Amino acid sequence: MSKKDYHHGDLKNALKQATLDLVEEYGPQAFTLAAAAKRVGVSPAAPYRHFKSKEELLQMVAIEGYKNFRTMLNDAYQKKKNNPREAFRATGKAYLEFAKKFPGHYIIMFESGIFPRDHPELSIHAKSAKEVIQNALDRITDLTMKPDLPPVTLICDHIWALSHGVVELYGRKSFDAASTIEPEQILESGVGYYLRGLGLFSK
Repeated sequence: MSKKDYHHGDLKNALKQATLDLVEEYGPQAFTLAAAAKRVGVSPAAPYRHFKSKEELLQMVAIEGYKNFRTMLNDAYQKKKNNPREAFRATGKAYLEFAKKFPGHYIIMFESGIFPRDHPELSIHAKSAKEVIQNALDRITDLTMKPDLPPVTLICDHIWALSHGVVELYGRKSFDAASTIEPEQILESGVGYYLRGLGLFSK
């Protein structure tokens, strides 16, 4: 965002957008309030009218991110809800789509050092997003009636970790030698192998 994009009276939103831009460009650890202020053309002291610290600003952006994340996951699920397995697959695609569509939010949510466990409001929204995946898994486990499954919360943690790993290693092009397989295919096959091993997917 350039200085000309800043309008008096909208400093809070201007700083939010500057934060997203700077985090995408330089990473969350290099982000400062002073850099955000410079980006929108205000004094280094101006951000403190709205935020006590950069952590508070990052938390606000992370909360917005988790709200958008939950919406995308839930919308994808609802479109396929009559078929529980396809609905679950749709949430996986939505996970990757969110990381592509909102890279700045994704980075702040997962890489900025702002942890949900330390921030009650952030924790509420993070859990709400994750519960969409967990509820999708609940429906699949209800279909199979298998008595020897791990807790659904643990299965959800495995899927969450696998999804995040695919985003980090392949969706964000972290490897010097990028895979010739699309991230969506990597996630689909990885989750498929895992759930077939548990007897939850037949194909």
